[in-house]
Amino acid sequence: MTAGGKKGDITIDAMFGAFIGLVTIILLVSFFSLQMPTFAKEIYCKTFFYVASASFMPSGIRQDSSYCREFSMLETEYVKPQKVFVKTISEGSSSKLIKLYPAGWEQLEILLPENRTIEDFSFSAMGNLSNFSAGICGPPDDWNVSQMVPSRKYSSPKDMLKSAKECASKCSSFPCPITLNISGENGIVVISDISLAYRKCLLEEEIASNILACWEKANRGQYSKGIKCKALVVSNCETTGISEQSITEYLKQQGLCRIIGNTGSDPECGESDDILWEIVNLKPDGSVLIEFVNSTKKIRVS
Repeated sequence: MTAGGKKGDITIDAMFGAFIGLVTIILLVSFFSLQMPTFAKEIYCKTFFYVASASFMPSGIRQDSSYCREFSMLETEYVKPQKVFVKTISEGSSSKLIKLYPAGWEQLEILLPENRTIEDFSFSAMGNLSNFSAGICGPPDDWNVSQMVPSRKYSSPKDMLKSAKECASKCSSFPCPITLNISGENGIVVISDISLAYRKCLLEEEIASNILACWEKANRGQYSKGIKCKALVVSNCETTGISEQSITEYLKQQGLCRIIGNTGSDPECGESDDILWEIVNLKPDGSVLIEFVNSTKKIRVS
């Protein structure tokens, strides 16, 4: 036999071997895709499931991607302080037109929602005022422009942050107004691009959104197995106000009680009691486990 003939035989053998291997995998997947005991399903989910749910599998035996959800690895998410921005004045608008004829001054308020250190403070001004001045929580002498050029947008100087911090340090209750005093003559000015920034952990948002995600993953309580959905690892966060009541209030504010109820905490949150809250005292560097408990058909937060 020639060398070319031997090479052809090897190629055919390799193709036949690959075909037999693929058929074997399909048969194994078909077998394991049937109803099976928990221990067998766990083995299947950790091995053949990744092949069974692949797009190249025939649609008749392709496994649904959610079949092994109870055996999926527990996801971990780290919650740390992040910058939060206030970009509106107290009346809710993001800009303000001020008319000062022949001269005058006006006060705007930017609300600092809670007792936090202000890390950034800035705004822009555009108009045609003479002797434009601005100040934080005091006389408008932190920033001065003798004659504004109408086509130019002016950005507040960085040292106004110091005045904003000093103003916030005097707040006795929250939300606390950080006042922006504007003065000028013979014209108008538009104050815009307002930005007040501070750091906080968005714990309520994270806990509530993951409760909702876990509830959806469990088919809104209809799934037949328990699922460990998410571990939130908290780092250097203010946790004093985090409670079942605060999370329930957040769900109400966001209109989410129609999806998952928590009538045990608040009768006005939905029509069912779907959340089991087991956190007594969340520490600033603690953790939160969110899971679906099959025996109670509830989301447990512990």
